[in-house]
Amino acid sequence: MRSGSGCEAHGMSPVPVRRLRVLHVLPDLRVGTQHFVFTLAQHVDSEQFQFLVACLEDLDNREAGPGGANIEVIPLHHQPGRRGVLTFMKLVRLIHEQRVDVVHTHSFLDRLFAHPAALVSRIPVVHTLNMVYERAHDFRERKSLRDRILLWIRHSLRRRLELLAVKRYIAISQAVYDSYAPVVPDAPNRLALVYYGVPTERLGRAPEEEALLRLRTDLHLEAAYPILINVARLAIAQKDQLTLLRALSILRRRFPDTRLLLVGEGKDRSAIELEIESSGLVEAASLLGSRQDIGTLMALSDIFVFPSRYEGFGIAVAEAMAAGKPVVASMVAPLTELIQEGVSGYLAEPGNPEAFASAVAKLAASRALAESMGREGQRLAREKFDIGRCAQGWEQVYRTAVEEKG
Repeated sequence: MRSGSGCEAHGMSPVPVRRLRVLHVLPDLRVGTQHFVFTLAQHVDSEQFQFLVACLEDLDNREAGPGGANIEVIPLHHQPGRRGVLTFMKLVRLIHEQRVDVVHTHSFLDRLFAHPAALVSRIPVVHTLNMVYERAHDFRERKSLRDRILLWIRHSLRRRLELLAVKRYIAISQAVYDSYAPVVPDAPNRLALVYYGVPTERLGRAPEEEALLRLRTDLHLEAAYPILINVARLAIAQKDQLTLLRALSILRRRFPDTRLLLVGEGKDRSAIELEIESSGLVEAASLLGSRQDIGTLMALSDIFVFPSRYEGFGIAVAEAMAAGKPVVASMVAPLTELIQEGVSGYLAEPGNPEAFASAVAKLAASRALAESMGREGQRLAREKFDIGRCAQGWEQVYRTAVEEKG
């Protein structure tokens, strides 16, 4: 708790103030933004705000939410198709029953139902912008012209509804902010820049030595150097693990004991496995899947590598910086906002294995340089990307949205 009423200091009984109830509508509780909401819920002022989560998907065994956060999760049991109207009606009822003050949406699917429900209920909406405008509105992945036209029509209708419902937007990076500023009406007042944040204090703590030794043995890393780690969804088009594997092949010519730990799951796992096998990297690259011990894995590693071709923020990079690891990442915005070239890490040309291998080799050749860059990255993360700063930014956006309604 960061604040109090101040009444007791003057001998007065504190006046009870109802907490603002913020309903986050999420498509599921699996990864990324969804997990971030639960993490941030532990850092908002609990005397002034209460988070609720409405989840479109069934919860299975995830009722407590990621990390066991103390946050109420309400399943909507959404079914695609015409029954979507039931999801809308459930949200309207939920908003009224829970006396919701603000609805917060985060993705393409959840806003489809939450924005009209909030509009009907006359409740302000805050919407997080997670990707630069051009990428979020890129329809080229649709193969047929007909599909692209239909998607554009649906998007245009949703966009009109969004402009009516959303009172405040949160851009998670400067790159996202700059891309939306020309298209958001009254952007100086409605669009706020609030960087995503990470729990820098927790990530900066060293794990127990016994846990490190056990993990090193389990993963057969006793003789490995450097140990590289990548934490990302297995989605080649965006996260580009193939460039990383090709860089690994180049790097091992100079550092034959290099190991790469790939943490995460996704639709392209089989393609990445095939690349590992065909490149003769079975002993050098490990697909570890989803893990609960990422902090220990990070501490065990020497360099964090992130070849993503596009991002909205790059939260895994901020986590690595907070853990004191030097970073080699793609030279794309907003990763250029997180990493100071030659100070906290290196930026490499996207899709260029030679550039990534060269940058990693500089760090591997000098442990002192790697440690120095890791310390500087940790300082930058604590100063700029701490989750406490992010929580305060979101709180201010909520207050402004509610005050404007009142």
